[in-house]
Amino acid sequence: MTTGAPAIAAVVALAALATSSPIAAAGKNGHPARAPHGPPPAVHAACPEALSDGALVDARVADQLVALAGAIKWEGVGGPTACHREVRLHCGPDLDRDGDQEAIVEVSSREPADGQRCDDATSSSEQAPAVTRHFFLVSRHASIWRTVARLVVTADEGEAGRSGASFVKLAGGRFGVRVDSYAAHGACEVGGYEVFALRAGALVSVARGDLSAPCVPCGCQP
Repeated sequence: MTTGAPAIAAVVALAALATSSPIAAAGKNGHPARAPHGPPPAVHAACPEALSDGALVDARVADQLVALAGAIKWEGVGGPTACHREVRLHCGPDLDRDGDQEAIVEVSSREPADGQRCDDATSSSEQAPAVTRHFFLVSRHASIWRTVARLVVTADEGEAGRSGASFVKLAGGRFGVRVDSYAAHGACEVGGYEVFALRAGALVSVARGDLSAPCVPCGCQP
């Protein structure tokens, strides 16, 4: 990014996370509990399609995952573009114990401005294309991946780049999906997380918590 460019807030603000995440459908569970000791830590699992950092072993898998991303209705935002697109597959455990492994797909791409081509050079006074990351949950039956749910969309600039999704271990030995979201709120940053379990093919919210750091806006006097 060019020096001095204004920070781009997360595409999905914490207060409106339901528009691009499973939170709206998770209301069936009533009011999720707030985790008293902070968010559960991330867990990882191996799969033959990707390395531990999510890099794909076979580039042909990317075409299948990109097609899935293109079929998702990303409410309020567009889907991934073809500009500098990169696909990663973060493999996880079998969330609902049905024998099919789940994974989180992360598709990053650039968003050229109106009239700007993907590889157009930018001057020092222009802002480079924003990099967005689309996260969604998939499940594999045999060698075929299918979409389970969209998770979150973020803009990779400033603190918003910390938004994302990961697998976590739940109480009782089961596993779930944790979605983190950060957004600018005036001079401060609002952050939060929500944890979901996969039940009957749908994500159900089971816990949520606050990730906001203490904020002292510039110009405040003690």
